[in-house]
Amino acid sequence: MSVPNFQSLASNAPTSLPGPAITFADFKRALLNHWQIFGLTVLGAVALVTVYAFKLPNVYTSTCTIQVDRKISAIVKLDKDSGAMPTESPAAIVEFMRSQERILNSRALAERVITRLNLKDDQDFNPSFRSRSFYLKIFMLVRGWVFGGETDESQFLGDPEDPLNPPLSPEMENLIKEYFVSLVVKPIRNSSVFDISATTTSRQLSVRMANAHADEYMKMSLEQRFGQASKNAVFLQTEADKVRARLAESEEKLQKYREETSLSTTPESEEKVLEDIRSQLTKSRSELAQFEERYLEKHPKLIAARSTTAKLEKEVKLREDALMALRSKTVGYDALNRQIEADRVLFKNVLEKLKELNVQSSVATTNITAVDRAKIAEKKSG
Repeated sequence: MSVPNFQSLASNAPTSLPGPAITFADFKRALLNHWQIFGLTVLGAVALVTVYAFKLPNVYTSTCTIQVDRKISAIVKLDKDSGAMPTESPAAIVEFMRSQERILNSRALAERVITRLNLKDDQDFNPSFRSRSFYLKIFMLVRGWVFGGETDESQFLGDPEDPLNPPLSPEMENLIKEYFVSLVVKPIRNSSVFDISATTTSRQLSVRMANAHADEYMKMSLEQRFGQASKNAVFLQTEADKVRARLAESEEKLQKYREETSLSTTPESEEKVLEDIRSQLTKSRSELAQFEERYLEKHPKLIAARSTTAKLEKEVKLREDALMALRSKTVGYDALNRQIEADRVLFKNVLEKLKELNVQSSVATTNITAVDRAKIAEKKSG
């Protein structure tokens, strides 16, 4: 009895079972065999779309486009070394644009627009005046989900301990949620541009909301800048008052020290006098050497030259001793004088910064530009 060679059998076995390939003819055959099911499905879809189109109220979208520039200061400062304008890293610019997007989607900004336009009493906006259809709710929710910005739900909670961020009233909370359903902020990729779109059942309301959102955003930016400038001005004014008081106190101490030590002059002025006397002594010695070669011992010019030189040498010695004593007395004087000079420089710098800040605050400009104001939509959305 022979043993079968399983190895050869395994090698001859097919590696995989080929599946039937679906061709267009097969698809056509299935379609013909089940045409009733396919037909009913298509008719059902068309019916649903038709009902949706007729049931959905007309909604209108208006868009306001703004550009937000990243500016370091209202007064351009050049680099001291290169003289070029300062630059920022791309990461800083990206973070700045993200922060602006969060501000555009903030609760505070929504509250401002709702108050400005009195949307609480607007029948086209406040859902308490009318009931939205199921189809309109679906449309607005899908639109907000697809195009909506980064709205933080936690911002509606507020903080009972923070007077600047109190909890919202239920009515205002509902109005803000309704507001962010109707309004969408969309950043344009790789740019500093934002599209602010408002979609409502009223053409006029959509325009007003989009433009008012941009306007209030600009006002908020200016208020924040002026508020910060005001705080900085108060701080600088306080520092200027402190430096001024310290400067007056140091000058008073300096005068008192001068009176106590009987300082009628300074080492600097004494050094100048001493240098003049030394110069006269050098000249007198030169003349004396010439007279000694030219005249005899009893000559009047030689005698006068020797007397003048001796007097100058004595005066130089006395002046040097007096200068050393004066320097020992003026150690405290010099310390007070250096402090006064430092305070004067600091006081001058503070006043310059305060003046620069006042100039910046007086310039009512903003880094936000309305590129395209929202206009009344001619066609309905959807």
